[in-house]
Amino acid sequence: MIIDKTKDLENFKKSGKELEHILIKLKEFIKPGISTMDISKVADQLFKKNNSTSAFLGYKPDGATTRFPYRVCISVNEEIAHGVPNKNKILKSGDIVSVDCGVEYAGCFSDAAFTVGVGDITQRNKDLLDTSSECLEKVSEIIKTGVCVSEIGRFIENFVQNKGFFIVPELGGHGIGYKPHEKPFIFNFYNVENQYKLSENEIIAIEPIISTKKIKEMKTNSVDGYTYYDPKGAISCHFEHTFIVMTNNRAMSLTGKPW
Repeated sequence: MIIDKTKDLENFKKSGKELEHILIKLKEFIKPGISTMDISKVADQLFKKNNSTSAFLGYKPDGATTRFPYRVCISVNEEIAHGVPNKNKILKSGDIVSVDCGVEYAGCFSDAAFTVGVGDITQRNKDLLDTSSECLEKVSEIIKTGVCVSEIGRFIENFVQNKGFFIVPELGGHGIGYKPHEKPFIFNFYNVENQYKLSENEIIAIEPIISTKKIKEMKTNSVDGYTYYDPKGAISCHFEHTFIVMTNNRAMSLTGKPW
């Protein structure tokens, strides 16, 4: 979404700053022995303490049959994205957990995510997290006015593959602005048909969602209707920031520095 910079840029910055603060606090809270519902409850407290408005709670994305019932998505290990908090899912050392969250401030939306290891994790999983995080930082350098979103996808796919990991082709980044999800959809691979070019003051969310193995068939949890997972058990991770497109400089992150 191309925004009215003179009118709304400060509101988008405030939205992103609130989200950054919430995610930093959630990252500090994660440890072995807590449930994903515990993380969700802390998120609830932070939203209420900051008088922030969730972009996710009650949101019904395209294709969903119900509204999302929480303020955060929490995905663990083979869960890829959109994980629903669960009081029975207890984190243990060796797990990796992704937390995805969004804030709405004065009608301006931001979206960001991080993945963190719980206790001691394998070197392979450390490399997985480093690859997604570094990819997000590096790809921001090519996001400028006039850049085709297919080139963003090409950069992400090449970067991830060169590190020995795999993108999850069904998922990707997206436009954001006055709604949580807007056009364009930004594939994490080169799509010759997706030749949309970015404009100055356009807001986009970039999210390299990657895995340790090639996921042949992503499934949706039949109980909660939201959690994407790999039935073969490939481990996935997810980093995301919301950016505003600039003409002469690299894109500016509205949701903080790389995780």
